Amino acid sequence: MKNWLLVPIVFISNFVLTVLAFSVSVGMWQSMMYGDVSGIFFSAFLHCLYLILPIACIIAIFSVYVFMMRHSENYGLSFLALVISFAIFFALIIPLVYSQGEKINQAFNSKEKVLIDDKHLETFIEQPAFVQAAGSIVRPFVYDIYGQYKISYTSYLIFSGSIFFLIFSLWVFTTITKWKIINFTLLPLLLILILYAYTYIRTDDFILVIDDYLPFEILRFWISPILFCLLGLVFSIYTSVLLLVRHAKKLPKKQKIKKQKIKVPKVKKPKPPKIKIPKPAKPKKGKKTKEEFDTFIPDTLGDFSEGDIDA
Repeated sequence: MKNWLLVPIVFISNFVLTVLAFSVSVGMWQSMMYGDVSGIFFSAFLHCLYLILPIACIIAIFSVYVFMMRHSENYGLSFLALVISFAIFFALIIPLVYSQGEKINQAFNSKEKVLIDDKHLETFIEQPAFVQAAGSIVRPFVYDIYGQYKISYTSYLIFSGSIFFLIFSLWVFTTITKWKIINFTLLPLLLILILYAYTYIRTDDFILVIDDYLPFEILRFWISPILFCLLGLVFSIYTSVLLLVRHAKKLPKKQKIKKQKIKVPKVKKPKPPKIKIPKPAKPKKGKKTKEEFDTFIPDTLGDFSEGDIDA
């Protein structure tokens, strides 16, 4: 089975598991705090369920990022499948659950809260410090997104859409180093940093600072979306440049063809062989005289006939 087809399954499964983990934990804690109230677990479960949906969606996106880090085949199709899966939950499922938020709130608030007299039990079931710290940075985030939906569906799309645009731009941190464990660790740290920064961005002090620097007036609603979009745009540009540089490095380098000088061997003209003419040997004096004498005087006179002599 192709890996990119598993992306929707990874997204949906992690989304559901995250929602259940948070909702069941809050329901159990509320039932321990106010155990005498009937139905408190179910009411607290539903109350947490619809509020935690944006956080569950972010965690589901990060889980797909981790899946894509391990299975890098068909990266483009995997990312497209992630965007489609997210769009369905973002534009349809989350608003559909939000539409029941008022009824869930009324049911939750109608439950009588029974105070616990046992101080030891109260200390035992008190939330740990890290849970309280996490709640202090998560609660404003999820309540503001739901608050924008209560204003209008368009406000919800603009406000939460800018946040998720920033979340998608964090994809670059999955490939920023060669060590996958470091890239994986960066994702939750960045999420915590964004949520913590948002707790300051939404304050009046920050709004006043922005108003002092801007030469024109701007509605408070637009400040957070503009900041999220600008930061996401910076990460997106950096991602594009990084991918282009890496692609350029993978291309085969053009080798410069050097014009080779063909050395024509110099043909040396063959030198005529030197013919050594042997010097005539000088005959010995006695031998020469004898040869000359032999030429003219025969050895025996008997060789001549009488006719020859008369002639």
